[in-house]
Amino acid sequence: MPGSRRQELSNLLPLMLEAAAELNQGMDIKWVLPLAGSIDREYLNSITDPYKIELTVINQGVYDLLAAADGAVISSGTATLEAAILNTPMVIVYRLSKLTLAIYRMLQTKEQRTKSTADTLIALPNIIMGREVVPEVKQENLNAANIARELGKILTNSDYNAEVRSQLQTVQEMIGPKGVMARAAKEIAALIED
Repeated sequence: MPGSRRQELSNLLPLMLEAAAELNQGMDIKWVLPLAGSIDREYLNSITDPYKIELTVINQGVYDLLAAADGAVISSGTATLEAAILNTPMVIVYRLSKLTLAIYRMLQTKEQRTKSTADTLIALPNIIMGREVVPEVKQENLNAANIARELGKILTNSDYNAEVRSQLQTVQEMIGPKGVMARAAKEIAALIED
């Protein structure tokens, strides 16, 4: 799941496809890519065609796909929380543009600047837990080899996969029981009435 914006696709999908090609050398994997409604198929094909990956593109059923997946590679954002709720082990990928990163670093406190950008949690499940429960491959560490290594661990190490799923179950419990949208809407309506 490389994201829903063209820039995300052009920056992240080639790395994901390179990682897939690397993993295909040693494993039999079914690759599925949900196509965001904001991306046209022709643009997607311009990115995927150079790679010799057997890739199924879907337009619907993303939640069913995530729930059935042994693992996923997902661009940082709300999809990571959706995957966590569906108990899907994942690798989170993200890279800020150089300009955005420069602005971010200027706004950091002195204490924050002592940490590298690679040490800052970005994935919602990790932020909720206050530690890395799903691997994040980002900024200067974002490359196909690192994505393949982390996804390979999820797909081949059953103990690790089970541990990630256990941690994601804790994320689900921390979020609360089903019906969060209805509870949030009630709270908002009560605030508006007051």
